[in-house]
Amino acid sequence: MLLSLGGLALRAYTVGVAAPGTSGRNTREQKAASLNTTGPYSVVRHPLYVANFVIAVGLALFTRAWFLPLVVAALTFGYYACIVQREEVFLRERFGAAFDGWSARVPAVVPTFSSYVPADRAFQWKVAVRREFYALTIILTAPFVLHALGDLVTGATFAPAVVWTAVALVGAALFVVIRFLKKRTTLLAGPRADRLPR
Repeated sequence: MLLSLGGLALRAYTVGVAAPGTSGRNTREQKAASLNTTGPYSVVRHPLYVANFVIAVGLALFTRAWFLPLVVAALTFGYYACIVQREEVFLRERFGAAFDGWSARVPAVVPTFSSYVPADRAFQWKVAVRREFYALTIILTAPFVLHALGDLVTGATFAPAVVWTAVALVGAALFVVIRFLKKRTTLLAGPRADRLPR
């Protein structure tokens, strides 16, 4: 749980300081209004993918099946390796020498903190909450679901652990509240350019 929440913290920080029009979800085509090179992007070129890897492995560890974290790590790494390759081709074509200089000093997926440069932008908490509450819900409810699935697979009588039940209820409640605030109020309103894919 702590490992996955650490991955989520990295995701939230990354989207919270990223320039509008970057660090989004690619669904159809690559887009980038600018090249992020500061904050988390000065430590590793793909902080969101590193964060997703950490979240996935953290959830896989919860199952206590020794092989599952290895399988999840291999599949996640392979999946993002393909995306990284395509994305970097696009960024090199889009930003040329600026991308080449940045990629020469910042590693793709293994962070190096010696090259850290403070983020150009202040942390935008509304953007982080608006973008990451789905991931928070998954992380908080997954242990309860995985525990239930474990009992089902082993044929054991389902006996929900009090702590994971409480955590899942908190996660579900936060999802309802934040989704309501996002859809029905202006409390989390802000520039929508943060949604453009990179």
